[in-house]
Amino acid sequence: MFDDDDDNRIDSYPEIPRDLKSVPGQEKTGYIEYVHEDYKFCLASKMSPQIIRYYRDVLVDLVKTYGH
Repeated sequence: MFDDDDDNRIDSYPEIPRDLKSVPGQEKTGYIEYVHEDYKFCLASKMSPQIIRYYRDVLVDLVKTYGH
């Protein structure tokens, strides 16, 4: 199912800073996309409602704050 490519390894994901105010716009968009992909994965995997809600809340907050 998974090969050993760096693209599929969890440690290949960037560490998201706590405060994105000083991060350039293109990087902010990248972080939002990573969270969105994780959210979609959680939905497709039918993870627990608490986990799905967490990712949804994080994604909503990121989009409201930085996705304008």
